[in-house]
Amino acid sequence: MSFVETLEAKAVLELAKADLAYYDNIIKISRDRFRAGDIAKIDLDRIELLRVNMKWRYRQPSSICALEDPASATAERRTPWSSSM
Repeated sequence: MSFVETLEAKAVLELAKADLAYYDNIIKISRDRFRAGDIAKIDLDRIELLRVNMKWRYRQPSSICALEDPASATAERRTPWSSSM
């Protein structure tokens, strides 16, 4: 992995963490609103599902995973939508 790819991977990872933290805050607020009767259970479920989908979307390519676990790195850079051929 080149130096530039490493920097890019770190930046993407930090953005992903920030996005997930933001959604965690949205979920906390939404749970409070649900308890107060402001929103329906289905609305809370949808918000929580968006957070799960976001986490799934941020499943990192192998180069980003290598930052957290170098053993998981592979020679080929994959994305969630790429084929495993």
